Amino acid sequence: MAGTEQEPAYLTFSYRGKDATSGKHLVALGNATNTAWNYCNEISERSARRGPKWATKKQLRDLTKGASKELGLPSQVIQEIIDEFIAKRKRARRPKLRPSGHKNAKKPPELNPEEHATHASSVRWRTRCLDQWSTCIV
Repeated sequence: MAGTEQEPAYLTFSYRGKDATSGKHLVALGNATNTAWNYCNEISERSARRGPKWATKKQLRDLTKGASKELGLPSQVIQEIIDEFIAKRKRARRPKLRPSGHKNAKKPPELNPEEHATHASSVRWRTRCLDQWSTCIV
């Protein structure tokens, strides 16, 4: 067994929100991120139809300027969505990916309690306090 490395073990924490308002807020954030992803997907498909060159990261960022106010997301989040879209598009080698929000689409990244300040049974995320039930390790 010398020379072989073991894969790192990961713990996944699952949280359940207590109140109805935080759940609605998280669903709204998810809808906004799906809208940004689907917009990038649509623009990429249109540019591929016009010619062999696909939309670049800079073009997508220029087209999404000002969208943060309408979507209720910070501009850094939209830029991260664009970066992730470009990376996945390059990996898939196709201009159009599966739309986000599809029933088989991957879930957006969950809150990592180690990255965010926790207090008792709540998590603070972007100036919003989200109450939660007790955690369970999956």
